[in-house]
Amino acid sequence: MNEAFLYYIWQFQLYNQNLLTTLDGKTVQVLHPGYRNTASGPDFSEARIKIGDTEWAGNVEIHVHAKDWYLHKHQNDAAFNTVILHVIAEGESDVELENKQTIPTLTLQNRIPKVLLENFKTLQQPKEFIPCERSIQSVSTFYIESWLETLVYQRLERKSTEWLELAENLKNDWNQVAFIAVARAMGFKLNAEPFRQLASNLPFQIILKNANNPHTITALVFGLAGFLEDDFNDIYFQSLKSEFQFYSKKYKLSSISKSQWKFGGARPYNFPTIRLAQTAAILSKSATFLQQCIEAQKVEDLINLFSVNPDFYWQTHMTFGKESKRDYSCLSENSIQLLLINAIIPAVFAFGIFKGDEDLKEKAINWLSAIDAESNSIVTNWKKVGIPAKFATQSQSLIELKSQYCDKFKCLNCVIGNQILRSSYGK
Repeated sequence: MNEAFLYYIWQFQLYNQNLLTTLDGKTVQVLHPGYRNTASGPDFSEARIKIGDTEWAGNVEIHVHAKDWYLHKHQNDAAFNTVILHVIAEGESDVELENKQTIPTLTLQNRIPKVLLENFKTLQQPKEFIPCERSIQSVSTFYIESWLETLVYQRLERKSTEWLELAENLKNDWNQVAFIAVARAMGFKLNAEPFRQLASNLPFQIILKNANNPHTITALVFGLAGFLEDDFNDIYFQSLKSEFQFYSKKYKLSSISKSQWKFGGARPYNFPTIRLAQTAAILSKSATFLQQCIEAQKVEDLINLFSVNPDFYWQTHMTFGKESKRDYSCLSENSIQLLLINAIIPAVFAFGIFKGDEDLKEKAINWLSAIDAESNSIVTNWKKVGIPAKFATQSQSLIELKSQYCDKFKCLNCVIGNQILRSSYGK
């Protein structure tokens, strides 16, 4: 048993409430358990508790053992002087406030239903995929679908926090924010970090100034990525290198190390050189892609916007100086959809928060609902336990559920976990 479980028991009053008494024998009636406080201070605020003949209003603190009060040093914290009741799972010991007053203690020992405790312990045991693998089929589809609808908003809001903070650091230059978001997504997992560094080192104002010159944009992208520091007897390479040498001096730009890029484990179409060429093509096609995304109505408009073909050179090369028999240069529709899911839609949603534009946020959600679900191990495993995903709204929700709840064993904060626990208790 842990405190998180006790918070859940107290919040929903899932214990035997008959003949409640404090340790010193006074009757206890819980008129309102209070509201869960996740910040510093007592665990529940604005509770109303009748102890004996007196009704109290204040805070409630919860621990597994009474001694935890002292281990957490609440006796030295004046913020806990507002506590009107100390609730513990077991033991018989009162505690003192910072002002030396003794507060009433209620023990829930032998009052928590065994079935609840057993189910909670089961949910906390490591499983191959999710804690409730054996129980999730008992949960109504209504609760699962409602929870997933909530989670897609939660995921976008959580991801928006990063972009809002970045925008603040960049003095609300949202073009730069969107560029960094797209660049990082173009790196996928393998090269996300060097792509982020590259985009951070290339001011978007420089891109705008050279928007009508694709060759310059391509030289800037490859030069800042560190790929033009080599020397190949290759006309295309030499022209990019010469171009970058001029503009790097003009704008005082700093390249990242070529050694940061990973080729090992990547399929040819995901080589960093191919992704860099595609990124340059996106910037060359529409430097103001963020504004065009905001103005887009249908997801097809976005797909068309990011449907690009890099320079002809990349139709016959995967890296500089080495020809390839196959053409990997085209940005596939599947890659575009992943780019929309992981970069464009979260960035537009964050911009909607920044502007206070609920319609823009809703449009971003609608785009997700028009894109097919991702195909990855998490989505596949959810399908195996009976929850398939057809659209990206659902797959994104399931990824959020797995990463933010299942993997962290936050079953008590999950609607599905709640339903499993409460159905066993009959409440």
